[in-house]
Amino acid sequence: MHKKKRFTVDAGTVEILTRFLVALGLGVLVGLEREYTQAKRKVPGYGGIRTFPLIALLGALAGFLSESYSGWLAISTFAGVALLIIVSHYFTALKTGRIGITSEIAGLITFFIGILSARGEFIIAVPMAVIMTLLLYESIELHWFAAHLHREELHSTIKFAIITLVILPLTPDVAYGPLGFFNPRTIWMMVVLVSGISFSGYILTKVIGKRSMELAGFFGGFVSSTATTFSLIERGKKSGQALTGIIIANAAMLTKVLILVFIINRGVFKAIFIPFILMIVSSSLIALMLALKHSIKKQVLELESPFALKPALKFAVIFAGILFIVKAATFYLGQRGTYAVSFLSGLIDADATVLSTLQLINNGFIGVASTAVVLAVIANTLAKGLLVLFLGKKELGMRALVTFCVIAVIGAVGLL
Repeated sequence: MHKKKRFTVDAGTVEILTRFLVALGLGVLVGLEREYTQAKRKVPGYGGIRTFPLIALLGALAGFLSESYSGWLAISTFAGVALLIIVSHYFTALKTGRIGITSEIAGLITFFIGILSARGEFIIAVPMAVIMTLLLYESIELHWFAAHLHREELHSTIKFAIITLVILPLTPDVAYGPLGFFNPRTIWMMVVLVSGISFSGYILTKVIGKRSMELAGFFGGFVSSTATTFSLIERGKKSGQALTGIIIANAAMLTKVLILVFIINRGVFKAIFIPFILMIVSSSLIALMLALKHSIKKQVLELESPFALKPALKFAVIFAGILFIVKAATFYLGQRGTYAVSFLSGLIDADATVLSTLQLINNGFIGVASTAVVLAVIANTLAKGLLVLFLGKKELGMRALVTFCVIAVIGAVGLL
């Protein structure tokens, strides 16, 4: 008797199918948003829940076949898709008078997302699809932000862009001063990195954060958790919801520092991950319990643009100063000196202290740097409680101090 052959699927086939499914899923994500937006605004478009997944699959197929045959296959396929989109846009514009090309550009990007998925570049394809979907969905808020952008903010952004894109490449990468603490390239790179993340939070504060104090606190925390705390204290001295926003702002600060460390050094990131996650989760749970007790209120934070020249230069000076003190303390006093300086400096500025402490990695002090980073954010967390205690209503201040002490203790336990 002949045995029936069993149908088996090897690992390679499973991987290929997974890549196509990812492309399909990302296409569905974009298409769902386009379909929803067109139906809600009653504005016809060329694509929706079916078209975008098909474009993504076509891109995945072109990317997959181009690996076996020729790269020109993907190029020619893209040209065909682009031509179809152009023709569709032309007839749609004639019929409706719509001249925008947002959906058309999204379709072209979706094609490339399919190619990236077929090549297994999920780390690029997935964030690209998510960010594009967010930009499409938040179009009204983005237009609102552009319309309400102050002249000073736009002027500051342009100046900072010039300094970053023109001056930074010309900045010397040479260590100056005692212990080689002053490296213009390193210092300005840190300024650009922090300002870039802060500016993202600033935009989200303007666009989305106006909806509630909780969102305002979170996105404001990416700009400056201390400035957000000041603003929320002034706007909500008698509101328990202000405490919710302040706690969320501190959680955003912790998240921001964790992102910075992840970008700069993965070894330290692994070492601090547990205490940071414990503090972030505990902050989120406490904020959630407080938020359930208070109704959502609209709240607009008045924060200074982090891309202004003055705050950038101020951060550079603070960073350079703390960097010198940390290096000197490590050199002359050892680990205990580093911990003390990091804690005290963290009371003033967590970002500058953390980035300065990470420079110790060049000397191999990964364990020391990790502990010092956690101590810096614990100190900054305690400083928030003290600010609310001295500047806010007494009852609000005591609740804030107790809350932040609990979060700091949780972080210390996680460090141990």
